Amino acid sequence: MKQLYSFKIKKDVSMEDAWEELENANIELAYASDDDGFVFIYGYLDSKTPIPKLSSLEEASPYELPKIDWEAQWAEHGLDFHDGYVHVDLSLFGSVPKILRLEPGPGFGDLSHPTTRLVLRLMSKYVQFNSLVDIGCGSGILTLAAVAIGCPDPYGIDIDPEALIHAFNNAKINQMEDLCHFCLPTDFIMPPSRPIVIVMNMIMSEQKEALKMLQNINDSKGICLTSGVRNEETEEYLALTREWKWELIEQIEEGDWKGFTFKR
Repeated sequence: MKQLYSFKIKKDVSMEDAWEELENANIELAYASDDDGFVFIYGYLDSKTPIPKLSSLEEASPYELPKIDWEAQWAEHGLDFHDGYVHVDLSLFGSVPKILRLEPGPGFGDLSHPTTRLVLRLMSKYVQFNSLVDIGCGSGILTLAAVAIGCPDPYGIDIDPEALIHAFNNAKINQMEDLCHFCLPTDFIMPPSRPIVIVMNMIMSEQKEALKMLQNINDSKGICLTSGVRNEETEEYLALTREWKWELIEQIEEGDWKGFTFKR
């Protein structure tokens, strides 16, 4: 039986390095958070497996997920939240005059984080006549924005089944359920031969793992729109994308975060 653990990371260790060390120790990682100046990474171990002694760890302990009031969370943090929904005005991001409604739920993407807004700013000129694969789709916000812009074949992929349910519910709310597809990585089938735009709004280590899992997408030609990279991580990230044979076209920023357009 698997047990969820909270791993408190030493202050002099970056989240990226700690994440990599935990992964190398065969811990099934779920997510990370920042609390009172400490980074916490949460992941699963077999309940009979001893906690490994790792150089990045301050401490580790079993953790029970609290019940989350998603409506309260989204009401507090989501932008333009009223009448039970976050309202996403795509025209504010240089896109079409369309407002999406998103219900509260477990999928990331309530418009409160700069990385979501950065990707929305990058999307409008690339997705109208191409397929799109939104890796780590969360609430479905970017997949649904692609539908609104005119993408003929948008796919949202996530490893969390609850996020996929959340995304599909949001598609139904916006009457887009027949215009997009949501699935687990293992169920993904490459779309038709038109160029594919890859969208990834996730931290660097998660991007690495996602592309390992979906190598066939990365091997196809097209555009990549990414965020989830802090300003101070830019050089390291661009070095990584050169290894992937991506060519940088554009980079933009909001606050401490960067958004990128690449050709692959």
